[in-house]
Amino acid sequence: MSSSLRRSRVGVVALALGSFLAVLLLLEVALRLSQGAEEPPPPPELPPEWEGLTELVRLRDLSQPHARGLTGGVLYEANSHGFRGPERSVAKPPATYRIAVIGDSVTMGWGVLEEETYAALVEGLLAERHPGSSIEVLNLGLAGLPLQVLVTRFRHHGLRFAPDLVVYGFTINDLEGRFYRRSFDPTRIRFPLQESSQLARTVGPRWAALRDRFWPAPGSYVWELDNNFFHNPPLWAATLRSLDRLAEAAESVGACVVVLLHPSLHTLDRLHPFGRHYRAIREAAEDRGFPVVQPLPGFLGHSAREFWIASHDPHPNALGHRLLAEALVEGLESLPARCWPPGALP
Repeated sequence: MSSSLRRSRVGVVALALGSFLAVLLLLEVALRLSQGAEEPPPPPELPPEWEGLTELVRLRDLSQPHARGLTGGVLYEANSHGFRGPERSVAKPPATYRIAVIGDSVTMGWGVLEEETYAALVEGLLAERHPGSSIEVLNLGLAGLPLQVLVTRFRHHGLRFAPDLVVYGFTINDLEGRFYRRSFDPTRIRFPLQESSQLARTVGPRWAALRDRFWPAPGSYVWELDNNFFHNPPLWAATLRSLDRLAEAAESVGACVVVLLHPSLHTLDRLHPFGRHYRAIREAAEDRGFPVVQPLPGFLGHSAREFWIASHDPHPNALGHRLLAEALVEGLESLPARCWPPGALP
């Protein structure tokens, strides 16, 4: 090969490489200019009446009667029964349809005000859509409870309120607890240059989502979930037993059970990697006669961070709870007649 031809080919390669780097640089600049658009708004300043309140993080503190403090930076108050929401009598008022909502921190409303929780919104929406009805929604959610524990808590503390309907708000980490095998290692799934490059921070999660959808890597959270949902027989058997216990508890007071699948607020598009996990829970629920509400379609097409309470905390914010409430109301209104006594929804 002549030296002139060699120089020509080297020039072509250098030009192509330079063009590629220039495109990457332009993308980096464009992303840096727009990177603030997807960030949740900064938390508002604490009202003076909240100053000095302690952050409630322990289950014991959150479930105390008349507990008062901060969770996720907002006011948390429990009633005399130790759960969030207005005061309720143990005895159900006459001609009242009572819904008990059980779940973890998402149900409880970590980082949002009580009136912004989907439990409170559902009560308001049903009242608006069905004037003349008398419906109470009890928010029995408590942060940090896996499925096995929240069912036990409902049996001990929720059944005495004699609900007509039980809504179990399922979150993707509800299987944690006994038998759960942890393997998630965030240090192993970092995309190169994520600390310094906005382009890497954008492309990295997209690649991770694609990989997690089809071939999860050991060390990733989706791989951990796959391992526990599909390759951990003792854990799955315990999960099914917990759903059976929930069915038995609800049947003891003549209540229907509905499962609300809280969407994980990551990668809200066709690459959303948790569909198979939702499907496994949905099938287990439906095998027990539980109708299932799936709010994920209402979240798809949005930036996940649009629904976070803070840039570092993916608990759903007020908008996320609004979408959960709207999906749940639609699901409740389509329940079979056996779940609604005559006149409950005029």
